[in-house]
Amino acid sequence: MKDVEASREVAVKALEEANVSYARMAKTIEETKTAYATLEVILADLNRRLMKVEARAAKVEEERDYMATPNANLVADRTWMRNFSVVQVANAILDALENTNAVAGVVGSAREAGYKADYIECIAHVNFVSTKKFTD
Repeated sequence: MKDVEASREVAVKALEEANVSYARMAKTIEETKTAYATLEVILADLNRRLMKVEARAAKVEEERDYMATPNANLVADRTWMRNFSVVQVANAILDALENTNAVAGVVGSAREAGYKADYIECIAHVNFVSTKKFTD
């Protein structure tokens, strides 16, 4: 009987130790679940912020592409102006038949207003860029 009693005490002690170990494991599992839930919240927040950043980056890329086209057009226009020359453009405008009345109107208005000095300066500029020579 003493052997049974000793064996029972050993079994009870082993059961108590198993219960304590089970309680520790259950506590560890709960802590791990809490930590996992916290990490999931952090991950969801990071994913949300990442999507916002990616959307902003796509928008910036789109705007950069949009701005590159007009910039390329301006560079091409500037190159054309340098090659074709502003003087030739001014001559083309002044010599155009549809601008004859406008140019004559400007010249007449300048004479009528009495701005002789300004008119002479204007004529000097026009004569510089024009093949036609204007006089007072």
